[in-house]
Amino acid sequence: MQRLVSILVCSVFLACSDSSGPEAESDPILNVAFVDDDAQLTVVRTGRGPVATAVHNVIPFAAASGAVAYFTAGGLKLYHLDGRVDSLPVPFSGAQTSGAISPDGSQLAYVNRGTRGQVFLHVTHMVTGQRDSIDTANRLDEPAASQIIFSTPVFSPTGDRIAFLLPNSLTVQLFLYEISTRRIEVFPVRVSVTLFAKVVAGWPRWTPDGSIRFLAWRLENGSLGDTLAVMRIFPESRDRQSEVIFAATPESLGIEGVGPYSFNARGDVVAFAMQSGGHVGIFSMSARSPHIRTLLFEPSTSPRYPLLIP
Repeated sequence: MQRLVSILVCSVFLACSDSSGPEAESDPILNVAFVDDDAQLTVVRTGRGPVATAVHNVIPFAAASGAVAYFTAGGLKLYHLDGRVDSLPVPFSGAQTSGAISPDGSQLAYVNRGTRGQVFLHVTHMVTGQRDSIDTANRLDEPAASQIIFSTPVFSPTGDRIAFLLPNSLTVQLFLYEISTRRIEVFPVRVSVTLFAKVVAGWPRWTPDGSIRFLAWRLENGSLGDTLAVMRIFPESRDRQSEVIFAATPESLGIEGVGPYSFNARGDVVAFAMQSGGHVGIFSMSARSPHIRTLLFEPSTSPRYPLLIP
């Protein structure tokens, strides 16, 4: 098991390194795991058709470098793109359908409800199974903290903090948890609601530049249009103003619905589910192109829970 984490540490480090060579000039090959109509875990790769795995009746929960994590009755599993499946000593405990793996591959963060109205944030060591949990409900200091049950955790690049975006009807709030001190902070993020009325649900990304990136749906003449934008917020900044990093539109389709989404390691490519013409497909957008790219769009399929494997 130690060897597994060592491999993950090395792989994630390499994936997060900033390339300045020829490969940085074009979009990387993407691998997106999803659940097909037969409840089978399937992977679609850029330029190829979907490939079904031998895994059934699971939901992609989190992703590490080259692998997707999911829970079964027997606990946490890692499916690797080469077909291998590893079992980890993390038991299933009624977790919600999304979590996050730390950049070094050693920790898993996820949320679930307790039997007495608690909302627990769990940080679990993936080798030993040792877990530290904190109840975020009924806190007088941060009354909005329990809203993490409706969001998705994201680790900082150093793995010392965990963040959640907490959308509400007026703005967006950011939840920050410091693992070593167990300190919680919740504060508003300044998002222009006249331009971006809908923050999409999915997996944000905390990138090495210190910003948290997320996906938003743009307004056009007061209505949701056909433009999606990747925005970022620097949690250490004083004003905590969000800004657009890049945006894209489909070349020929209209957007009827979008989400969930997930980023690559650098945060410059995002994959997501999108509904158009009454059908759902998997698409991506990149900082290098103004157009949304199609990964999988077939009227006969309805891919669910897409998760980009960095």
